[in-house]
Amino acid sequence: MSKMQQVVENIAYAEHSQPHNLIADELTLIERVRDAYLSLSQVSCTACRYCMPCPNGVDIPRIFDLYNEAIIYDDYHHPRWAYSSNIPGILKEENRADKCIKCDQCLEKCPQKLPIPELLEKAHAFLMAKD
Repeated sequence: MSKMQQVVENIAYAEHSQPHNLIADELTLIERVRDAYLSLSQVSCTACRYCMPCPNGVDIPRIFDLYNEAIIYDDYHHPRWAYSSNIPGILKEENRADKCIKCDQCLEKCPQKLPIPELLEKAHAFLMAKD
């Protein structure tokens, strides 16, 4: 299927969509799945990037993503490797959580009001751990 065919198909689906067309059982299922996902997530960061740029170069959303990925999928190997590998495009050493100087600029910008410096400390300890 070409990309144009996909666009046409998506538009057709959107044209037939109506708000409030899910039944109660479907809404309940969606709520249960959402709650299960959120219960696994260590940090409720939405990766909006409002906290960025960090004046010290910490890649806050990427670190939280790696931390959550390890917990949600119960697979620590890849996120820990990605965190400590120092490969450009994944995460450089100068962008790790231990570079946070707790200036708190990110706290003022975060719409979720996350305790970012505290969470970065936990994420760093977890992602650098050698099991």
